[in-house]
Amino acid sequence: MKDTNEIIAFFTLSASQLNTGDARIFGMDKVPIVLLGRLGVDNDYKGKKLGTSLIRIALEKSVEASKIIACRLLLVETTIDLKSYYLEKIKSGFEWFRDRKTTSILFIDLKKYQESLF
Repeated sequence: MKDTNEIIAFFTLSASQLNTGDARIFGMDKVPIVLLGRLGVDNDYKGKKLGTSLIRIALEKSVEASKIIACRLLLVETTIDLKSYYLEKIKSGFEWFRDRKTTSILFIDLKKYQESLF
Protein backbone atom coordinates (compact mmCIF):
# COMPACT_ATOMS: atom_id res chain seq x y z
CA MET A 1 0.00 0.00 0.00
CA LYS A 2 1.19 3.49 -0.75
CA ASP A 3 0.63 4.87 2.77
CA THR A 4 2.46 2.07 4.60
CA ASN A 5 4.87 0.70 1.96
CA GLU A 6 3.27 -2.70 2.63
CA ILE A 7 3.50 -5.11 -0.30
CA ILE A 8 0.02 -6.44 -1.03
CA ALA A 9 0.57 -7.79 -4.57
CA PHE A 10 3.40 -8.47 -6.99
CA PHE A 11 4.39 -9.92 -10.36
CA THR A 12 7.61 -10.62 -12.22
CA LEU A 13 8.49 -10.18 -15.89
CA SER A 14 11.51 -11.77 -17.57
CA ALA A 15 12.88 -11.82 -21.09
CA SER A 16 12.88 -15.33 -22.54
CA GLN A 17 12.17 -17.24 -25.76
CA LEU A 18 10.08 -20.14 -26.99
CA ASN A 19 11.88 -23.36 -27.84
CA THR A 20 12.47 -23.92 -31.53
CA GLY A 21 9.74 -26.58 -31.85
CA ASP A 22 7.18 -24.46 -30.00
CA ALA A 23 8.08 -21.34 -31.99
CA ARG A 24 7.23 -22.89 -35.37
CA ILE A 25 3.53 -22.39 -34.72
CA PHE A 26 4.25 -18.65 -35.08
CA GLY A 27 6.26 -19.12 -38.28
CA MET A 28 9.65 -18.48 -36.69
CA ASP A 29 12.57 -20.56 -35.48
CA LYS A 30 12.76 -18.66 -32.19
CA VAL A 31 10.23 -16.27 -30.71
CA PRO A 32 11.44 -13.74 -28.14
CA ILE A 33 8.91 -13.45 -25.30
CA VAL A 34 8.21 -11.70 -22.05
CA LEU A 35 7.49 -14.30 -19.39
CA LEU A 36 4.94 -13.39 -16.74
CA GLY A 37 6.37 -15.26 -13.79
CA ARG A 38 5.26 -15.10 -10.22
CA LEU A 39 2.03 -13.24 -9.54
CA GLY A 40 0.44 -13.00 -6.14
CA VAL A 41 -1.99 -11.06 -3.98
CA ASP A 42 -1.97 -10.97 -0.18
CA ASN A 43 -4.83 -13.05 1.26
CA ASP A 44 -6.29 -9.96 2.98
CA TYR A 45 -6.75 -8.32 -0.45
CA LYS A 46 -8.07 -11.24 -2.51
CA GLY A 47 -11.40 -10.74 -4.27
CA LYS A 48 -10.69 -7.07 -5.01
CA LYS A 49 -9.58 -7.62 -8.64
CA LEU A 50 -5.95 -6.81 -7.86
CA GLY A 51 -4.81 -9.84 -9.88
CA THR A 52 -6.62 -8.51 -12.93
CA SER A 53 -5.05 -5.09 -12.43
CA LEU A 54 -1.60 -6.63 -12.09
CA ILE A 55 -2.03 -8.55 -15.32
CA ARG A 56 -3.08 -5.39 -17.16
CA ILE A 57 -0.03 -3.54 -15.77
CA ALA A 58 2.20 -6.47 -16.78
CA LEU A 59 0.73 -6.34 -20.27
CA GLU A 60 1.39 -2.59 -20.55
CA LYS A 61 4.97 -3.06 -19.33
CA SER A 62 5.45 -5.94 -21.77
CA VAL A 63 4.34 -3.75 -24.67
CA GLU A 64 6.84 -1.10 -23.54
CA ALA A 65 9.58 -3.73 -23.27
CA SER A 66 8.76 -5.14 -26.70
CA LYS A 67 9.78 -1.82 -28.23
CA ILE A 68 13.21 -2.11 -26.61
CA ILE A 69 14.01 -5.82 -26.66
CA ALA A 70 11.81 -6.92 -29.59
CA CYS A 71 9.62 -9.42 -27.71
CA ARG A 72 6.63 -10.76 -29.61
CA LEU A 73 4.57 -12.53 -26.94
CA LEU A 74 3.62 -12.26 -23.29
CA LEU A 75 3.61 -15.85 -22.05
CA VAL A 76 2.26 -17.24 -18.79
CA GLU A 77 2.40 -20.79 -17.49
CA THR A 78 -0.35 -21.38 -14.97
CA THR A 79 -2.03 -24.27 -13.24
CA ILE A 80 -4.77 -25.91 -15.28
CA ASP A 81 -7.39 -24.87 -12.72
CA LEU A 82 -6.44 -21.18 -13.22
CA LYS A 83 -6.52 -21.40 -17.03
CA SER A 84 -10.14 -20.21 -17.18
CA TYR A 85 -9.24 -17.21 -14.99
CA TYR A 86 -6.81 -15.99 -17.62
CA LEU A 87 -8.93 -16.94 -20.63
CA GLU A 88 -12.38 -15.87 -19.46
CA LYS A 89 -12.43 -13.74 -16.36
CA ILE A 90 -9.77 -11.10 -16.92
CA LYS A 91 -10.61 -10.48 -20.60
CA SER A 92 -7.09 -9.34 -21.48
CA GLY A 93 -6.78 -11.38 -24.66
CA PHE A 94 -4.84 -14.44 -23.51
CA GLU A 95 -4.99 -17.38 -25.90
CA TRP A 96 -4.38 -21.02 -25.09
CA PHE A 97 -1.10 -22.44 -26.40
CA ARG A 98 -0.98 -25.92 -24.87
CA ASP A 99 -1.42 -27.96 -21.71
CA ARG A 100 1.23 -29.95 -19.93
CA LYS A 101 0.61 -32.48 -17.16
CA THR A 102 -0.41 -29.96 -14.49
CA THR A 103 -0.01 -26.60 -16.21
CA SER A 104 -1.36 -24.60 -19.14
CA ILE A 105 0.68 -22.24 -21.30
CA LEU A 106 -1.15 -19.12 -22.46
CA PHE A 107 0.00 -16.12 -24.46
CA ILE A 108 -0.89 -12.69 -25.78
CA ASP A 109 0.59 -11.60 -29.11
CA LEU A 110 2.00 -8.18 -28.16
CA LYS A 111 2.10 -6.98 -31.76
CA LYS A 112 -1.59 -7.76 -32.32
CA TYR A 113 -2.49 -6.34 -28.91
CA GLN A 114 -0.67 -3.09 -29.66
CA GLU A 115 -2.35 -2.81 -33.09
CA SER A 116 -5.77 -3.28 -31.45
CA LEU A 117 -5.16 -0.22 -29.26
CA PHE A 118 -5.14 2.10 -32.28
